Parts: sequence; C-alpha cells; structure tokens
Amino acid sequence: MNHNLLRVSSDFRSIPTMSTTNFEVLYGNTQLIQAISRIVMINCDIPNVFYNINNTGYNFQNIGNNKFIYRNSTGGDTPVVIPPGQYTIQQILDIINLDIIANGFYTPSNGIILTLNPLTGKIQYTNTTGFQSFGINDGIFVPGGNTSTMSNYLGFQNGQPWGYVPAVSSSNFPNLNGLAEVYLTSQKMSDFSSMVVGYGIVYPVILNIPLDKPFGNYVNWKNYDPELADIEFPSISQGVNLQSIDLQVRDRWGNIVDVGGLPINLICKVYHGHAN
Repeated sequence: MNHNLLRVSSDFRSIPTMSTTNFEVLYGNTQLIQAISRIVMINCDIPNVFYNINNTGYNFQNIGNNKFIYRNSTGGDTPVVIPPGQYTIQQILDIINLDIIANGFYTPSNGIILTLNPLTGKIQYTNTTGFQSFGINDGIFVPGGNTSTMSNYLGFQNGQPWGYVPAVSSSNFPNLNGLAEVYLTSQKMSDFSSMVVGYGIVYPVILNIPLDKPFGNYVNWKNYDPELADIEFPSISQGVNLQSIDLQVRDRWGNIVDVGGLPINLICKVYHGHAN
C-alpha cells in the first residue's frame, strides 16, 4: 500500500481570518489524499501559551476562572475580576486582598486577608474585623447570574458561609497549573472515531497532546508508537477522500482554545491505493 506525508497547518488555512486553533485546509483534487485507508499521526507543534487565569475555558460553560466573588460586611456580593494572564498564587492573593480594602468594606488593620499557609499548602483567610462578617461564593454556576469561577481553583470548592469566623482554611488545594493537555479534533479525519467522556458526550478527537513544556514554549509531540495514534477507516477498498480537513484545538471541557495567532502544525502519514 502506498503512503505519503500530509501536513495540516494553520499556515495554509483556507480563510486567513480563521483562528489558528479552529481552521480548515483545502487540498484540491490531488490523488495522494484520495482513497485513504489509514492515517498515522507523526508529530505536532503547539505553543503552550494557555493562561492559567482566563475569561474563557476552565469549565463546561466556557466562562473562565478569573472571577472571585466574596460577600462583604453589608451582606452584598462583590466581584473581583482578574485580567487574563499567567499568575502565581501570591499574585492572585495580592490582587484580591487589595481589592477587598479598596472597596471600603474593611481596612488594612481591621479586615480580611487571604494567605497561603506554608505548612498545609492551602489558602486561608483571616478575619480581624471585630465581628464583621465575610464569605466566599461557592462557585456554583448560575445562568445569567454571578458565578465565582475562581473559588474552586483556590481550593474553596464549597465556598465559605457568610459569617464572622476568625480564620478559615480552604478544604482543597489551590490549582493554578493551567491546562495539562489539549485535544486535537477533526470531523473529517476522525471518521466517527471519537473520544467518549461523561454523560454520553463524544468528541471527534484524533490526538491528545500533553503540555509538557513551560508556559511560552512550543510543545513538540512525537509519535513513538504508530499503533497508539492512528485512524483506520472502515472501507479498506475504497477509503476516504480528504480534499479538505478541519482541525480544532480544545481543552478538557471541549472548549476551543486560543494561542494568539501562533501557528499549529500537524504531520501525518496517510496510506492510500494510488501510486505516488
């Protein structure tokens, strides 16, 4: 059986204004991508520029994890919206602490402060207000309402009830690691070969790529076992024609991610019945 290499790259997306993580490439009528019976993923280059704090992604609602909501001393909910970026835990806590003071509900000497406990590795808040109440939104999604999308990522999975409590520690560990992996999806290339997740949801996933390089670096994924990253089409005799190929880069919740216009490249080996 004959084969050749196929490049699916955002450099050749059919419409220049398409996103580099959601695009289509047109290949015309060349025989080398007709009657394809098998595709093997060879390597892929993807930039790891996915912010650990963002206003998109990080949940099925695609609303991000950059909003922290606390209940102030008057019983009202106050949001702290942090601009998308790559943050340390301390930078996040500094922004929240400054905002709590700036809103005038508490003062530096008589107020609320969030800190990272160096022994437990968990975030805690200390209340020195002299019996003024404070609370943290539970992060439960409310359509059309306020959702503290950051609470879970700071370890306050169930929020904290509004009331006067001298000191409260989060129940879980904070998680500002960002994305651990991305998924390449393609309706054309998957040919009904899908990844099954919970609740009967399926995605046309063709590749799972661990983000094993630090933020700001390109990840170069290589296939060391063709059997683990190939797609075999149902009709070996006729195969499929790939005159156009779509490609999307998604997070673990199925949201299309953004790489700020940087290029994506996927190299495959395609097997077909035509002579080269």
